[in-house]
Amino acid sequence: MKMESVKISSIVPIYNAVSNGRLRKLLNCLKNQTIKEIEFILVFDSPTDNSIEEAKIVIGNDNRFIFIENDKNLHIGRSRNKGLSFAKGEYVAFADDDDLLKPDMYKNLYEVAKKNNADVVVSPAIFNNQGEESIEFFDYDAPDLQQYFIDRLVGEISEDEKKSEPYPYLWGNGNMWNKIFRRSVIVHHHIQFVDTRYCCFEDVLFQLEFFCNAVTVVSDPTPYYTHIYYNNRSNTSMSEGYNSDLSRCNFLSNLLELHLSYPERISKDRTEKKVLDTLMNIYPRVLNHSISTAIKLQKCFKSGHLNYLIGWYPSYIREYVLKTKMHYLHYIIILKILLIVSYGKNICSLR
Repeated sequence: MKMESVKISSIVPIYNAVSNGRLRKLLNCLKNQTIKEIEFILVFDSPTDNSIEEAKIVIGNDNRFIFIENDKNLHIGRSRNKGLSFAKGEYVAFADDDDLLKPDMYKNLYEVAKKNNADVVVSPAIFNNQGEESIEFFDYDAPDLQQYFIDRLVGEISEDEKKSEPYPYLWGNGNMWNKIFRRSVIVHHHIQFVDTRYCCFEDVLFQLEFFCNAVTVVSDPTPYYTHIYYNNRSNTSMSEGYNSDLSRCNFLSNLLELHLSYPERISKDRTEKKVLDTLMNIYPRVLNHSISTAIKLQKCFKSGHLNYLIGWYPSYIREYVLKTKMHYLHYIIILKILLIVSYGKNICSLR
């Protein structure tokens, strides 16, 4: 397929999804897509089962599929970045290795995108939790869809918004797989996923940056994609520390950096509430380690590692610290230092 003829690149990180026929079902859904000018980029994230062999059997000689094999387990964030580096499509999409898609999903979303010259097209997803299905809710008739989705990516909706949205709890913040994104926006603005070994909610951060740089956001009210949970969780590869305190601090730092980059779009009130609510949950656990942490921190300073500690500061703290009134920036930095010394983890940022 010629580079200019690829309409959509669908990127699928794959890790240990063979059991119960999950990977086979997903691959068959991809093979049956009615749009012809499409490529499927399968990023095998060093699976320990026979995912690669299974995929070869299902796919056969279908040349729309591209196989990429990671030398080591990179987890979902960096695996998606690797897929993006190979993508040639006008638009890109993302799928999980154990979900289901209707055959006309990409065809219909692409047609909506072209009709409206859209940078991103959003459709509601179906959630299947051990056989029980629910459909994601969003107001696809909102007067400003761009701002609507940005607000929901940042934080919980307000009480007034809940009155107008009958099922606010079904709104899945950060879902990657029910959308198609114009690839040129991603390339032009160097939008990437954070390393999910050290930072959580990579999908929220990616989409916040994308939506803030988008010009035209449109919706398709038809649900095409079914996200399946097995034993109350998704099967997609994640690091053991994905939801750790440090990972959440990394997310907050990146969220604040995006807020400072796009203050006209990312609400200060929502950002502050998100940060403060999360910090309130993290601090009590960290303070339980205060004595041992203080000792380790003292040794760290005595051993001349001060410059290393300063290196953890997000770039914006040096550039904007005198310009911002969001004093809790300092608390995040202090908390990160306590966490890094206590647990020996890494700090991660968008860049």
